[in-house]
Amino acid sequence: MRWVALLLLLANLAVGAYLLVPQTPPREMGDLRALELNADKLKRVSEPAQVPVPVIKAGACLEWGPFTTAELQRAQEALSKLKLANAVAREVDSPAAWWVYLPPAKSREDADRRVRELEELGISDARVVTDEDYRNAVSLGIFRSQEAAVAYQARMRASKVRNTAITQRPGLLRLSVIVIAEPTSALVARLAELNAATSGVALKAVACPAAEG
Repeated sequence: MRWVALLLLLANLAVGAYLLVPQTPPREMGDLRALELNADKLKRVSEPAQVPVPVIKAGACLEWGPFTTAELQRAQEALSKLKLANAVAREVDSPAAWWVYLPPAKSREDADRRVRELEELGISDARVVTDEDYRNAVSLGIFRSQEAAVAYQARMRASKVRNTAITQRPGLLRLSVIVIAEPTSALVARLAELNAATSGVALKAVACPAAEG
């Protein structure tokens, strides 16, 4: 009987130790408490964002843009998936853009060397400038806004690219808009959703361009 009493004593000790040790809540409960503490954040995420949808009256067209050359290609690819036959791209006047660059080197050879050094840093879109005012400068990027140019300049500095400069110049961007005739309300709503993820691009009702005859 002594071994039975010993077993009972050990069992009581184990229960007491269990009650004294702080219990860690289950993983699911911990997650639920975190969600409860951040309920305001959850509400903002779960509620769909209000996307402005332009009203297109009868006989009006829908204009989407302006787009740079690369952006225009992506927009046209998105429209091709919607199987639109009445969308036309046309060029528009371009405002002055913000340019990030390396100042002109002493020679073309020095400029080419700079480009190779940039490629070694993983920067593959640098180009040597050949126009008279900035001959042998190295173009790093062209942006619509000063804020975007400054942010890119900071990225270049973080990548060990020194002596970068920013200036505003006209004629650097080639911009186009897409004009869609007789858009349905469903199409307008779909393009509004796509446009919500873009910056500097508008979606609006315009008068349809006169037909060429």
